[in-house]
Amino acid sequence: MTTRTVGYLTFLFLAIYLFLRYVIGYVMPFVIGVALALLLEPVVRFFTRRFRLKRGAAAALTVTGLIAILALLLSWGITRIAAELTDLYRGLPEYYIDFNTVLSEVLRIAGDISAQLPEPLARVAQEQWNRIYSLLSVVVTGAGGVFWGVPGFAVTTIVTILSTYFTMRDRAAIGAFIRSVVPGKAFRSLKNIEMDILGGIAGFIRAQALLVTLTMIANVIGLTLLGSRYAVALGLLLSLLDILP
Repeated sequence: MTTRTVGYLTFLFLAIYLFLRYVIGYVMPFVIGVALALLLEPVVRFFTRRFRLKRGAAAALTVTGLIAILALLLSWGITRIAAELTDLYRGLPEYYIDFNTVLSEVLRIAGDISAQLPEPLARVAQEQWNRIYSLLSVVVTGAGGVFWGVPGFAVTTIVTILSTYFTMRDRAAIGAFIRSVVPGKAFRSLKNIEMDILGGIAGFIRAQALLVTLTMIANVIGLTLLGSRYAVALGLLLSLLDILP
């Protein structure tokens, strides 16, 4: 490996690090918008061919339909989850008494066990308890931080929607511009790589979305049959936990 190659690789890795460290947060809405535009491209083509719509109108109709579907799902989910959380809040005093009873018994047993442990093991047990308390504190603090993040999320959503619309509407112009600045052979290679990467990403996203949706439906149905009063909230939470590795 020559010195020039090492220099190029070092510059490349440094550029990637700086991009991920400082820039990715600002361009992520546009990246998501472009990804959505590519995923929704078959819908736009369907409208343009089936109903003879112009591409701008087809893109606007697609984005409007997507927003309407998401708004309906979100409104239904938020309403249902709010009702379940309200019911949970009303039952908190009773749950709190039961929780304190169980916690007192657990602490008593843990204290008896800790008293009989050698000092190193007792120290380890105390450190684990401290970690649990720290984790609970982080969870409570993060729950409050969610509300502070709502304005930023709204701005990100608006930028993502706009970038999705303009990418779908001006797809041909964007492709023509790239074709004009990239040599023909390189453009064809880039096009093939783009199709392979986008096909893999689209397949992964569709598979994950289908898995999460089916898991949520199965969880909600199962919890409803078991008579749970918090079927939707727990079903959504369990389906989201499925995404975690």
